[in-house]
Amino acid sequence: MIIYDIVDKFLSDEENIKALNANNFDKLFENVVSFTDEVDEEMQAHFMQALVNILNKADIDVMSHITSLPQYYYYNDKMLGEVGTFPENITEIGWGCFWMCENLEKVHIPGTVKIIGSYAFSGCESLKTIIIDEGVERIEQGAFAYCDLGDKIAIPRSVKFIDGDAFEDVTSLRAVVYEGSYAHKWFEAYADEDVYEVIK
Repeated sequence: MIIYDIVDKFLSDEENIKALNANNFDKLFENVVSFTDEVDEEMQAHFMQALVNILNKADIDVMSHITSLPQYYYYNDKMLGEVGTFPENITEIGWGCFWMCENLEKVHIPGTVKIIGSYAFSGCESLKTIIIDEGVERIEQGAFAYCDLGDKIAIPRSVKFIDGDAFEDVTSLRAVVYEGSYAHKWFEAYADEDVYEVIK
């Protein structure tokens, strides 16, 4: 109950009231990060979940008013088994957005999403299938860290940046990359030859 009291205090701040009234949820969720800066990651995640619950109960359509899926938005969601669609207005999957969704098995990231944020899918230990469409441009630090990928993951030509630790401690990594692409050069530099396949 204490966490909801803290959320109420957060929502009563004048700046956050303005963001709510303007449907500026990107700004509101940015403010969450600074508001919870001094607590640990798990507490930040619980705060975000409490905030999302309050907004949902108020029938506020958050998803259509944001461009970035916020930090910890789906944290530890044990009911989530597959993510097949994202609204077209979503261009970024935020830091730790799906962190510890241990039953998540399949994700399809459309080209309208430009950035797969740091640790976006970290700790999703059941994640076997990742489909990344042409149009995605960046895969940030630890985006798929500590996942057990079973299927091949094809990295589209549109990807222009992959952090060196994007696939940190990934079990059974098998990637498909296009010859001469940024991903091809990245895997040459960071991965063993047996974990990627080059196609034309």
